[in-house]
Amino acid sequence: MAGCIRWAMSPAKVVHGPGYYPKTDKTGTYLRFMTDFVYEPYSTVFVRDVVKMGLDDLIGMMSTLESGNAYWADGVLFVSFAMTDSEELAKKEMEGKTYIDKIIFAKHDSYTKTIKSSTNFEINVLNVQKSQLYCDLVSWLKTQPIWDE
Repeated sequence: MAGCIRWAMSPAKVVHGPGYYPKTDKTGTYLRFMTDFVYEPYSTVFVRDVVKMGLDDLIGMMSTLESGNAYWADGVLFVSFAMTDSEELAKKEMEGKTYIDKIIFAKHDSYTKTIKSSTNFEINVLNVQKSQLYCDLVSWLKTQPIWDE
């Protein structure tokens, strides 16, 4: 299995400039700066609608969509639908805010890679238990009045 390639250029092909060290390695190749990555979670997620369904209903609904994947975290099976993209929403994203049009969920104690309904519809399930965003979403769902309905 190959690793990541090392971004570098030969001395004949590069002019000293932004992004390159003024140093070369043992072969005379100029070394490139590593790109900075910054983890910046959303500060606010606005949810427009939350719908609780029975497991069979959720699976049936998911089986009619092109993307038949549901998410699972901390005892909750769910899907979310984004708002239609717009320039205004893009600006909000840059401010650390996002909007979810709808979250549909069902309680489901344990994770499995697929879930089958009583009518034999089957959907794929992605385990997002390690995502802080999704765990925060599930924790928030459990505090909403609809959780106990």
